[in-house]
Amino acid sequence: MRKLHWVETAQPHTLSARAWVTALDEPADSKYGWATGASERDLDPVQAWCEQHDCGVRTSFDTFRFRNQPEVTVFLLRWS
Repeated sequence: MRKLHWVETAQPHTLSARAWVTALDEPADSKYGWATGASERDLDPVQAWCEQHDCGVRTSFDTFRFRNQPEVTVFLLRWS
């Protein structure tokens, strides 16, 4: 199962997704650790939630921008 980890970017109120790869995602002989990014399958529900709650805008494939710090906090409470 993939878990998204959100990291701050250089831009204020902007978060970028990274996916944690676990044994359930990869064959037994692969190495596990941080993936380079999340997949569309991972991010579609996040984008839908942002649109539904008017909380954040997707600015690139794995990055979301928010209007203020309270929006960032609400987002992280839901998606972290």
